[in-house]
Amino acid sequence: AGVRTVTLPNWLAESLRLHIAEYGLGTDDQLFPAPAGGVLPTRRFRARFWNPACEAADVEVTAHQLRHLHASTLIDAGRPLPEIAARLGHESPSVTMQVYAHWLRDDDSGSAEVIPDFTMRQETG
Repeated sequence: AGVRTVTLPNWLAESLRLHIAEYGLGTDDQLFPAPAGGVLPTRRFRARFWNPACEAADVEVTAHQLRHLHASTLIDAGRPLPEIAARLGHESPSVTMQVYAHWLRDDDSGSAEVIPDFTMRQETG
């Protein structure tokens, strides 16, 4: 997997800036570094950071569940599939479509409303 840039909402970016300042992390450092530095393996991240945070918040959720929540929220907000695919790191929008097709609305009334009303004729002068 390559490096991908994902934009964050301002409130989250500010929280991360505070975290970086508090722990003295540089721009090239990990947000959640291993004790000896470098990348913290996923299993240790969960044990050291994720699980305690979930317990403190009294929630049971996995990072993968949050990913699905984010994707389904983007779909529900009407964001374009190519944008969602890029954000999730999918190879193409067709991958996103296969995984999240059940979240797409069957109701096409929004599409029907964009058809112009040709019955309203303008008088020519």
